[in-house]
Amino acid sequence: MNPNKNTMPNANPKPGLDDYVNLVKVEVINLIAESGSLTVETKSPNRIFDLSVLEGGYQGTLYDLINQTLYLSGAYDRLLTDTGVTKVKTLWEENYRIPALDDDDFKSDVDYRIDEVEEAVIEKVAMYLKVQGFDCSAFIAYFEDYGNDEMLEKLM
Repeated sequence: MNPNKNTMPNANPKPGLDDYVNLVKVEVINLIAESGSLTVETKSPNRIFDLSVLEGGYQGTLYDLINQTLYLSGAYDRLLTDTGVTKVKTLWEENYRIPALDDDDFKSDVDYRIDEVEEAVIEKVAMYLKVQGFDCSAFIAYFEDYGNDEMLEKLM
């Protein structure tokens, strides 16, 4: 047996939920740190996001930024069906927008882990904002609306 050869099964496993969460969390936190506010701008493509908007819309929100990051990183190739990837790619090429994946056109094409990634990133961003002294009121209202008492306790 060659001791230099990796013989472990699954030596290069597909990314897991934590990998997706960390990928997006790092991107979002870097954008917040760079802008010094909850209004952030991505360079490629050039888009502005208001991360304090968690409910009542999709375009230009934290949810939109999370999904844009997942799409641009190639994670959608593993989190959507082939049909879903094709639909999103077409919309992206037309106007650099990721659709809301809970739209009826996408529900059957979406892996449930996208919801888990979104929720985990929102929690991690909320904690980062608290530590950095940002206004977390939108996140507190969000967690109140969804009954996430654990996060409310952490943010208070």
